Amino acid sequence: MTEFLQNNYDKIVVGLILALVAYWLGLRKDRHGRFAKECATFRGAFADEINLLEHGPTANPITETAHYILKSALDSHRRAYEKFKDRLWRSKRGDFERAWQDYLYPEGNHQDHHDPLVDYINDSDVNGELAIRKLALEKLHVLLSFAKDT
Repeated sequence: MTEFLQNNYDKIVVGLILALVAYWLGLRKDRHGRFAKECATFRGAFADEINLLEHGPTANPITETAHYILKSALDSHRRAYEKFKDRLWRSKRGDFERAWQDYLYPEGNHQDHHDPLVDYINDSDVNGELAIRKLALEKLHVLLSFAKDT
């Protein structure tokens, strides 16, 4: 038996290394698959609001403003953010948190306002609403850029 091990030592070592690499690749593929699903779930949490924001102002100026759309979904968005934040690499969490704060307070007024999304209130005309929607979409796209599954 020892003679067999001595004669085939290099083959045994290579076999063990290949087995470990295959195991590691399997774990990585499994993690990547789970992360892809989590990314899709996170992006899906914002899909309806992005769709509403992209289609511009409609007949109801009260319930379809950017502020109303985003404020109505804030609890859902916050839950998605909290859940997804824990799935990111630690090195990306700080940038993700800043993107979240930029979404909530696009003008950086989080010390001045306790009410998130207040910067999306439009006091002007349709063009003002379109500019606010554009801003909201920009902030959302930055936030969602962390949910790329590749």
